[in-house]
Amino acid sequence: MFLIRILLAGILLGGALLFFVASVSVPNLNSFDERKIAESTKIYDRTGNILLYDVHGEEKRTVIPFNEIPRSVKNATIAIEDDSFYQHFGFRPFAFLRAVFINILRGSFEQG
Repeated sequence: MFLIRILLAGILLGGALLFFVASVSVPNLNSFDERKIAESTKIYDRTGNILLYDVHGEEKRTVIPFNEIPRSVKNATIAIEDDSFYQHFGFRPFAFLRAVFINILRGSFEQG
């Protein structure tokens, strides 16, 4: 009886995972470089060197090329977000299944 319950739970979880993966829209990777990111408007003086105003809405963003981000900032971000990032190469199956389960349970994308 216990084995049957485990088997049914696995089938249900597998079906839910399949449904979730099939229902998620995957972004087009060809348009990745063409994406538009809202940035704040910067107003400089006539020399173009002194920033006079930085006008922004709810978010203050400035796009910085990846190679200009200091290594310490990259390492700090990885440490905060996922301290075992380099051990699992960016994907943890258990964490993925947990996120799928929580998202299905709550009916919205709360974890990723």
